[in-house]
Amino acid sequence: MVYADASQPVISSETAETLNRVQSVAETNLASAITQMENYSRDDAGAAVIFTLGNFYLRDGQLDKARDAFTRALQKHSDFEQAQQNLGHVAFLQEQYDDAIAIFQKLISEGSGSAEVYLMLGHALVLTDHPVAAENAYRNAMTLQLENPAAKQGLLRALIAQERYPEASKLLDELMLEYPEAGELWTLKANLALALGKEAEALTALESARRMGLTDASTQLLLGDLYFNRRLYDEALEIYLGVLDQARDGHLLNAARGFIEADQAAKARELIGKMKTEKNLVLLELEGDIARAEGDLKLAEAKYDAVLKEQPLNGRVLIRRGRLAEDLGEPAHAEILYRRAESVEGSRLEALLSRARLYAGQGNYADAIPLLESALALDDKPFIRDYLKAVQSATEKRQ
Repeated sequence: MVYADASQPVISSETAETLNRVQSVAETNLASAITQMENYSRDDAGAAVIFTLGNFYLRDGQLDKARDAFTRALQKHSDFEQAQQNLGHVAFLQEQYDDAIAIFQKLISEGSGSAEVYLMLGHALVLTDHPVAAENAYRNAMTLQLENPAAKQGLLRALIAQERYPEASKLLDELMLEYPEAGELWTLKANLALALGKEAEALTALESARRMGLTDASTQLLLGDLYFNRRLYDEALEIYLGVLDQARDGHLLNAARGFIEADQAAKARELIGKMKTEKNLVLLELEGDIARAEGDLKLAEAKYDAVLKEQPLNGRVLIRRGRLAEDLGEPAHAEILYRRAESVEGSRLEALLSRARLYAGQGNYADAIPLLESALALDDKPFIRDYLKAVQSATEKRQ
């Protein structure tokens, strides 16, 4: 925390002695120091006294009181630079970034642009989507204070925001040599590698960070996803299992769904089997998917039906249940389920294609064609056009 400079404003020796004494108290008992300063900070108290109280509030996280104190100090002494800077700091902490920017810019225009002011200005500019201006602020901070890791990291983020990846990569390598145990730098390296399409490099960076104990749960989940994308399913599962108690259930359930779609039902079963989440409809659906993938069609039927009992218009489950009905040799039931799914927003396209495929498989090309045309009107994808052409060709050959 920054404290008042002795020259700003001028204070009496008696006030200086009191402030020094209370500052000593604050080192071990901040609450007591605040109480003493509140008693000492009368209406006629000087700017330095009120400023010191504001600093104590700021240290204690009482941001509204800190803002009021710094404002009062500036009313007493309008050129109190440190009070202006701390007022900007409070505005930043309260996410009032435009106010913070205005305060820091005013200080700079008045010739009071310290490295700290430029740094905080850069942070506020990045958070308000002004990466070019932020870059300039960070470079000015580094000019005034060459070895300023926060300014370098801020500059890195500003370059990334401008998609100037080669420059960002060079700066990041420099930072990582200086601070190899900074976990956030490893995460940035992975994100930068992903932005450049270098997934293997991102995976290596995150795995290195994990082995050094520098990753949190969200970073490890990203690592698990990268392993999954490269079809390294054993490694992905190991990562997911390692963060069961820290990760969001939604991410892990999506991972389980990914395993099922990748023909890794056993891994999906192991993952959800070790999750401590309470039974819910998403979990029931996944258990149905796993049962179907493993050939237990009756169990899958029970799971899907349990979901549909609670959510009769769950389009995704209606379609899965329809495909299961086909597997069970119940095409008429499958048709009904697909028709129901067609009425559900977000499921209409897949339901139309599923019913068209059902009809085509039965040799009923005439009924499949209008369904495919409706699907093509919803999403003009090449595979739908090709499928429609194939069905039309089969119809012509039959005629």
